[in-house]
Amino acid sequence: GACVDVCPTGALTEWINKWEGVAETQVLSTCPYCGVGCQLELALKKDRIIGVSPKGDGTVNQGQACVKGKFGIVEYVHHPDRLKVPLIRKNGNFEEAAWDEALDLIAERMGGYNADEVAVISSAKCTNEENYVAQKFTRAVLGTNNIDHCARLCHASTVAGLAQSFGAGAMTNSIDEIRHAKCILAIGTNTTDAHPVIGIEVKQASRNGAKLIVANPREIDLVNYAGLWLQQNPGSD
Repeated sequence: GACVDVCPTGALTEWINKWEGVAETQVLSTCPYCGVGCQLELALKKDRIIGVSPKGDGTVNQGQACVKGKFGIVEYVHHPDRLKVPLIRKNGNFEEAAWDEALDLIAERMGGYNADEVAVISSAKCTNEENYVAQKFTRAVLGTNNIDHCARLCHASTVAGLAQSFGAGAMTNSIDEIRHAKCILAIGTNTTDAHPVIGIEVKQASRNGAKLIVANPREIDLVNYAGLWLQQNPGSD
């Protein structure tokens, strides 16, 4: 998508803009595809998204967006199969319902359980604010600590390692500091596929002279930028 954004002649354009015309307004949003949290500007016309552009001065993505964020949002937001209203099973079939009816039914059903019989699962695709609200609702309203996150599966070892090494199981640096790193160890990650905008920062660090060490059984894209590739046996890392 970056080629389209910076094309100086207008020879490259998004196909959807050709038919939808000029946007009436723009809204700032956060990309929901992964946990990077890229800032995107959504072009709207008649309450419909007709285009997506990365925020030029976004502190997370700095004008970059992956192909999903750039071209995928319009398609899935307006896909005809997307659910827009709650569905309640009645007589064996799902039927459309109003939000108040659905929420009242959920509250009624959950009222029959003790606090410790309820659990909440959150997601890395949510913003930090949404995850905060989820845990606050779970602990303060439902009265339970039974809340978990999808990162339990894919990042449990990372969290433990970071906590032991740095005292906290989270990033100790900002994303824009990656390109200024002197040495980067990439282990258990296919960064350019899973988090492409972070992959751009790692590649830039390599171009700036950083020592990139990749530990991965597969020859992922970052291997092309690495000074050292440690190809351990699958499952041994």
